[in-house]
Amino acid sequence: MKRNLLFLIIVMIVCPLSAYAGITGILSGKVVDEKGKAISGASIRILGTTKGGSTKLKGDFLISNITAGNYTVQAKYVGYKLYSTNVRITPDQTTELMIKLVDSNVTSKQVDIIVERNKELVKKTEIGTVRNTSGAEMTKVARETVQQAVALKAGVQVDAGGFQVRGSRSSETQIKVDGLDVGDQFTGGFGNGGFNYTPTVSASAVEEVQVMTGAFSAEYGSALGGVVNTVVKTGRTDNYEGFVRYRVDAPGLFGTASNGIKLMGKNENALEFGVGGPIPILDGSTFYITGKHAYEKYGTASLGVLDPWGNNLGQLENTQTWVKNVTGRLKFSFNNIDLSVGGQLGLSSRERGSWGWLYANDFGVTNIRTENGRTFGDTSFVRESIAKPAVVNQVVNNLFVLINHTLSNTSFYQFKVSINTNTSDVSKRTDFSDPSLLRGFTVYTPADNYKSEFDPTDPAQIRLASGGDRALDFFQSIAKPVSTSDGYATGDILQRNFITGYIEGPSDASPTKNPYGLSGYFNYHGNDRNFDFRSTNILQFDGNFNTVMKPVI
Repeated sequence: MKRNLLFLIIVMIVCPLSAYAGITGILSGKVVDEKGKAISGASIRILGTTKGGSTKLKGDFLISNITAGNYTVQAKYVGYKLYSTNVRITPDQTTELMIKLVDSNVTSKQVDIIVERNKELVKKTEIGTVRNTSGAEMTKVARETVQQAVALKAGVQVDAGGFQVRGSRSSETQIKVDGLDVGDQFTGGFGNGGFNYTPTVSASAVEEVQVMTGAFSAEYGSALGGVVNTVVKTGRTDNYEGFVRYRVDAPGLFGTASNGIKLMGKNENALEFGVGGPIPILDGSTFYITGKHAYEKYGTASLGVLDPWGNNLGQLENTQTWVKNVTGRLKFSFNNIDLSVGGQLGLSSRERGSWGWLYANDFGVTNIRTENGRTFGDTSFVRESIAKPAVVNQVVNNLFVLINHTLSNTSFYQFKVSINTNTSDVSKRTDFSDPSLLRGFTVYTPADNYKSEFDPTDPAQIRLASGGDRALDFFQSIAKPVSTSDGYATGDILQRNFITGYIEGPSDASPTKNPYGLSGYFNYHGNDRNFDFRSTNILQFDGNFNTVMKPVI
């Protein structure tokens, strides 16, 4: 037992820091005077954090466990002028800094000379290839979301489900936020929400995005293609920051082709906000909260071509999407221990209308009854073109608690408890109101409580009676045998389902009730082949110990 424990400790110590997909990095360097002589005991401070240290006998220093971000580093020593410079701390990497202090008695104007060292062709502590994009860079590219910015990286392609890294399937790429796996555990990638509509954090609230491609360490056993890890802002201790961003379509800028056909817009708008900084009274503690609400009215927008009935095929109805996300981080500092609490509430709701259902114009009728030989019912005035195509709800929620204990400038350990929920529903709507701020569509869930049979009080009628028949009730097709007036021929005529009020069953595209008079092209009754309920709840415990055996100067 003691031998196994010793082996585990040795492995944890010698493993490189980059083997853990974290959110922190290292700052190392050396402090010298104008003649290049090492300065021992100089104070190093990283503004906006509680991190700092002092130089050793040879003037070297190393500070680990620094949350990724842009910082101002100050160096101070008695008899020398205060030195200040800006650095970028990258997750799981070491940033090197050479500091030259100037004697305080020198009256000449100080000139800062910044020399950028050539990057190493081969990084001895890095496994595979890691490409980083800072939050500042994210806001400069002509892309709206984290997913779209990642798609610009070399070796990364996208499909409807997610990222294809170096030719791999999108299901083979792990999607992480602050090290938490938020991808679909059934299919991999983003799941039913898809590349464009999964509820993710605002790109303006991101500290950094890491894209890892190939040659992973053992912790990424299920990632055959790549790993995309998004590091969310946690707030700074020295100032408040925030943003508000609103975007809306400008129809006048859509453009028109030479033949007069206009490009139609999606009629979308998006509101994003974020705010963070120090928590009053609690010294060294910070917060950051960000939210996003995006709406898209015409998800399949294209050229504005009109069909013979006047429908604009460039803006099809029943293709709306709502994407909502709230993400928060709280960080409390107690001496050398940081306690972080974070979470996300994400919801996307999407309609899957299509051209194939455009001409299904029959209304739903429920509560059908016969009185004095006449049939009555309650008309919903919702066309089958809206009622039959499937809708998608995707919920991505997570919560974590992270304890980070700094033992020294060169070593620390972390322990994280997290729970992640990824739920997606693909089904038909039970009502046709728009999703609210906190909920998605209300949909039919699997149920087999009824079976189709002849009404014993009226053998000419069909009813749904209690008892399962291994058919989902709201997809149940109800057929009634009908004979011609001369009795020569008899056939089954589909009746309305008593639950939904529509004619159900397989999609029926045989009618020619469309502006082109074509049979077999446009659905009139029946259903899409879309019915899918998935839910995963992952309770995860993670821990790691990190130490640097020898500073890199």
